[in-house]
Amino acid sequence: MHQPEAYNFRLYLANMIQSFILILLAFWGGINQSKPTTILFLGDSLTAGYGLTVEESFPTIAGNILKSKGKNITVINAGISGETSAGGLSRMDWVLRQPVDILFLELGANDGLRGLPVSQTEKNLQGIIDKVKIKNKNTKKNFCMIAPSPYFTIRRR
Repeated sequence: MHQPEAYNFRLYLANMIQSFILILLAFWGGINQSKPTTILFLGDSLTAGYGLTVEESFPTIAGNILKSKGKNITVINAGISGETSAGGLSRMDWVLRQPVDILFLELGANDGLRGLPVSQTEKNLQGIIDKVKIKNKNTKKNFCMIAPSPYFTIRRR
């Protein structure tokens, strides 16, 4: 039986949140908690929360879960619907006006939907990671997770 798109999206979002929280908590030990840890969520519509309220967006939910576990964090949602890896790279100087401790990178799906070369997407994503490392030389942990899009699956009718 075919599930509606909203069901698939919400299930995917729930799985993405759970995976992010489990991985992040596993690596949390080396993060200095004397000051707030800034987590930058850079992505497309999945990060931005397209079609959802701000409270239902992935970065807000992840931030609330981490805060409920006693983590001292600041969350930046830099998701834009329709964003490509090139768009994300072009925004990095503006986004990095403040220090970033953890990067959650969720870009590339729109590149694929537009038929852009994978090599260009990889170059752009590496450029984003490099800019974070250069701008935040004293950061002890840079965490990056690239979430695959569930919409790249082939559907048979």
